[in-house]
Amino acid sequence: MANVMHIVLKLTGLLLLGLAPFSWGEGESQSLNKDIIFLGANVPPFSWREDDEIIGINIEIAQQAAHASGFSAHSKIVPLKRAFQIIETHQNHFLVGLARTPERERHFKWVKPLITTRIGMLRWQPDPISANDIRAEVCAHYGTPMEHWLKTHNHPDYIIVNDEEACFQLLTNGLVKYWFTEMHLAQYLIKQKELDTNNLIEEKIIMSPQLFLATSLNTSDTVINPIKNQLGIMKEKGIFEKIINRYIKNY
Repeated sequence: MANVMHIVLKLTGLLLLGLAPFSWGEGESQSLNKDIIFLGANVPPFSWREDDEIIGINIEIAQQAAHASGFSAHSKIVPLKRAFQIIETHQNHFLVGLARTPERERHFKWVKPLITTRIGMLRWQPDPISANDIRAEVCAHYGTPMEHWLKTHNHPDYIIVNDEEACFQLLTNGLVKYWFTEMHLAQYLIKQKELDTNNLIEEKIIMSPQLFLATSLNTSDTVINPIKNQLGIMKEKGIFEKIINRYIKNY
């Protein structure tokens, strides 16, 4: 996949999906009730643009729920700050994959969780580690919640690198014991390299934040509730898991 080397994981601020071709002028009228706009960040496998198509786990879940509810859904990848600005002034726009925090609580209507992330220590099987070669016990990506956790917990032995794939290379070459990252993202990267995702073992889960579908305070409940109900139905039927597995599992 393009730009795999530069995937940026910002789980504390994840959102996914985007806008259809659309003008964002100040005098722009609100979208019609049957038009849903999804906004999201460039964070595979949750949401990203590839070959002029916006794809991802949370994108597919949200779009399927919107279509089943009778809405026309469009998507675009936008930076988090820009998405917040759009949400403030537009109805029927949704952030897809937003972490729910106390600071954000009063600014949005929280529709439904889309996915529960799994952030923890991952090891590679079979274990390639040689005591003479190991550089550090743990590898984490710079500027992520994982680096913050290691620092605040005074972890004694870790290395920080510029991208997730660098951690993966260190792990599979036996140079670190654990890769501290998000499990879905790790499995996605491994699948792109045509390796067996079953070789990646969750040794210990440290955090499991949920990523939500969220919308403007101005969006009507007549729009929100049908989508919310469809998300519940989809989850009960196992559709969430099927979509997730299509991105991260081996077939």
